[in-house]
Formats: sequence, C-alpha cells, structure tokens
Amino acid sequence: MNRYLATHQKLLDSASVLFYSDGIAATCMDKVVAHSGVSKPTLYTHFRSKDELLVAVLEMRHVERMISLNDWVSKHSTTSGEALLSIFDWLYERYSSDSSRGCAFVKATAEMSDPNHIANQVSRRHKLEVRQLIADIAHRDALPNYASLASDLMILMDGTSTRVLVESDVAIALQAKRLAGWIIENYKNQASDE
Repeated sequence: MNRYLATHQKLLDSASVLFYSDGIAATCMDKVVAHSGVSKPTLYTHFRSKDELLVAVLEMRHVERMISLNDWVSKHSTTSGEALLSIFDWLYERYSSDSSRGCAFVKATAEMSDPNHIANQVSRRHKLEVRQLIADIAHRDALPNYASLASDLMILMDGTSTRVLVESDVAIALQAKRLAGWIIENYKNQASDE
C-alpha cells in the first residue's frame, strides 16, 4: 500500500474508533489528528470536512459489515433457517469483540438531526442492504413470505443493537437468536397451514 493510501486508511481507522466510542458530536477533527498522529493539513488533504470523513467511515464500515456478515453466514449455516439464526451469533461475536456500543449506523442516525444528512442516507442504505441480504437468504432457504420475514428479523436485530448499547450486555444477541427461531418457525407454520 502506498503512503497516501496508508495515511488515508489510518485516518479512517482513527475516526471510526472515535466516532463509535465517543460519538460524532464529541469527535472533532483535532481529536482525529491526535489519535491518528497525522497532521491537520494532511487530514484536510484527505477529507475536506468532518461530514466527508464521517461518510467515508460509514461507507468503510458498511463494506466491512457486509463482507463479514456474508462470510459468517456462508461458514456457519447448512440447513434452512440456520443461516438466519447464525446472524444473531454474528451479532454476538461482533459486539463481544467490537465493544458493546451497538450498531454504528443506528448511533450515527441518532446523532444526525437532519434526516436528509448524507450520513443518514448511508445508514439507511446499509440497513436496506442488510434486510435484502436476509430476504435473499430466506428466499434461498425456501422460507415463506421471505420479505416480511426479513423485515421482522431486522426489527429484532435493530432492537438487539439498541439494547446492547443501552445495557452493555452482548448476551442480548443470544436472547434475540431464541426469538428469531420462534419467528422463523411461525412463518414456516403459516405456510404449512395454507
């Protein structure tokens, strides 16, 4: 990796840590400079504003999360419904290793007062893509009403993220897995009753 790209990544990594742990409002560009060890003029060469940096961080997290989730599901599931349940194990592992601060996208949206802020657009797109991934898995596994099932599981995932943030208890993800199992079974039973 060349020097420019290495510096760019260092700034993204530092901002990602600070935005996630301290919050967006509490993270000024000076804090990013201090954390990264990169000079302020260099920071502004890479990112013209805090908003631009925030969007880049959310885009980076989006790509990382989608790759991580896809890899996890493909490695930890073999039977119908198991892939969907494994998502909650993924959440548990992520929160166990990434601290119990909940979902970075929910946190970012909560801090943005303007619903049309570019960061909210990135967060919305992330949530829609995760929901579509869940719908694709449910459809692949021949689960009925897969779009509705995906929406229900997203509600459960986001509720899990919120409780993890508020209560700092990553085991909530495992409780959510149990509830997800009930939801999936309910959808299967509805299909067999029709």
